[in-house]
Amino acid sequence: MSEDNKLTVNLYRDGSIESTHKVNLYSNNKQYDDYFFPRSSVKPMQVIPLLLEASNQNIEFTSEEIALFAASHSGQVEHIGLLKATAKKFQVDLDNIICGPQRPFHDGTADNLLISGKKFTRLHNNCSGKHLSMLIFSKLLSVDS
Repeated sequence: MSEDNKLTVNLYRDGSIESTHKVNLYSNNKQYDDYFFPRSSVKPMQVIPLLLEASNQNIEFTSEEIALFAASHSGQVEHIGLLKATAKKFQVDLDNIICGPQRPFHDGTADNLLISGKKFTRLHNNCSGKHLSMLIFSKLLSVDS
């Protein structure tokens, strides 16, 4: 990818730029010399097998649950509540989520936890929803998680 690439995407929250992301575009008809790590951008694809298997078993997810599985969350109270409720709904033990504790991306949530003396947990990790989806998928397939 050319170093003079100027394409960026800004993420706004409450009218302020929260983050800026450099964009590199790739096609499948050219050889590239650089490497990239897609990280969270593949979450929507990782959830597809779960959705297909759930459909085969006549199991439905809410749009909020699918969003939790297919995206990064910011560790807010509503996200943690949804994680816990979804785990309970599917009888999944949240202790099996193996991502590490992480400071919530939402500054207000992180500040409130710090002020109250509470620790950041693995549920605050922006990937915990994806991990929960994989545990649910394992359960639907009747394999060890």
